Amino acid sequence: MTGPPAVRDVLQALAAGRAAPVYLLVGDDEAAKTPVLQAIEQLVDEADRGFNVQRFYANDPRVQINDVVAAARTLPFLGGRRVVIVLHADAWFKRGRAGPASDSDGEPDEAPAPEAAPEVIADEFESYLASPVPETCLAILARDVNRATRLGKQLLQRATVLEFWGVKPDRDLRGRGAVQAALEEAARFVGRELKARGLSIEEDALARLIAHAGTDIGVLRADLDRVFTYAAGRPRITQDDVREVVSGQAVLNDFAVVNAMASGDCAEALRQVHLMMEAGASPYALLGQCGYFVRAVLPPIAPDAVRDAVRAVFAADLDMKTSRGEPQVLLERLIVELCGAVGRSGAAGRAPRRW
Repeated sequence: MTGPPAVRDVLQALAAGRAAPVYLLVGDDEAAKTPVLQAIEQLVDEADRGFNVQRFYANDPRVQINDVVAAARTLPFLGGRRVVIVLHADAWFKRGRAGPASDSDGEPDEAPAPEAAPEVIADEFESYLASPVPETCLAILARDVNRATRLGKQLLQRATVLEFWGVKPDRDLRGRGAVQAALEEAARFVGRELKARGLSIEEDALARLIAHAGTDIGVLRADLDRVFTYAAGRPRITQDDVREVVSGQAVLNDFAVVNAMASGDCAEALRQVHLMMEAGASPYALLGQCGYFVRAVLPPIAPDAVRDAVRAVFAADLDMKTSRGEPQVLLERLIVELCGAVGRSGAAGRAPRRW
């Protein structure tokens, strides 16, 4: 069996019919989760899966947490075991993709606050986690969960947690060295996929693939599938092949906006904001990053600029809340002002702290 030791141990236990009551599978490598999900489904005999395997899609607004709890509490038909699977659970246990927000104390939260479930539903779910039905195996799949919320903490405490981060060592990439190591692992991943197919790739083509996918293994897998299809029948992948099926660049690091502002690199900060907004990030979450930058990053490198920077953040926040302009435009204007403050202080040439 393949995968990290924890994954191999779980696969071995499932193959022997031993299952934990609740599994949480998190990470951006959806393909790597598939063997575990299949092993969980195989706890139920194939002939009985129509009755005893139930799937929910948490991103369907018609599906509520209490629906899952009710299904998990339902005893299996004709005895045996019941499997309940929740896909896209990020909708319930959100972790913002835009990076660090800030709380009222000025310290970065684990993530922006999710849309809260009603308390009665939260209580019902926590009650199930505390005393799950022995005949049911509940599997929850998400890219990540908000580990700072009550529900997230309960889930992480009660479930058997398996993490699948693709080319990344863990969920967060802080520091230029960590990002570079993940990019190098991405290049090795491409090399393994090529070798398995007896193919080679031009160096520039490989660089273009990595620039587009960044550290997101899901994007990289999808790009490779398209390239393999486009270049079918040829032994070497060229830069033209890659150019035909992929374009642009990915966000490499949730802290990229903060890092760029700390360097006074306004163009890079704006580019990262644009990429994050395209990826679905909220401008309000990105405003939280700006607030964190002003409170935690700016004082050591440009103390004289902090007062005006705080005022600029409050002004942008007020303008967003009172609809005095497009949120993205207001955010970009704020970032230009903050980067200018770093530049005027002479801190742009220093080596700022990297996240």
